[in-house]
Amino acid sequence: TPTQAQGRVLLSQSCGVCHLQPAMGAKTYGPPLGRTTAAGNDEAMRIIIVNGSERMPAFKYYLEPAEIDAIIAYLRTLPAPAAVASTESKGAPQ
Repeated sequence: TPTQAQGRVLLSQSCGVCHLQPAMGAKTYGPPLGRTTAAGNDEAMRIIIVNGSERMPAFKYYLEPAEIDAIIAYLRTLPAPAAVASTESKGAPQ
């Protein structure tokens, strides 16, 4: 939809630096995003985007509510992110 297309652009511009891989296999600063982000709860996702977290800036002064809704609408089209294995689960020495 046009809203989802706008969300894709906004995600790329505003969130991509931390949440999108610059190249295959590259690590990202923030977690990968998808339909199960924030336990699949749109309101929880909205709160995180608006207020940020200890590692993420707040976007309440940068994005309009409709833009945040567009990002959420786009994320709902993405598959659930693959589980990221920790170094401990790979048997790395501690």
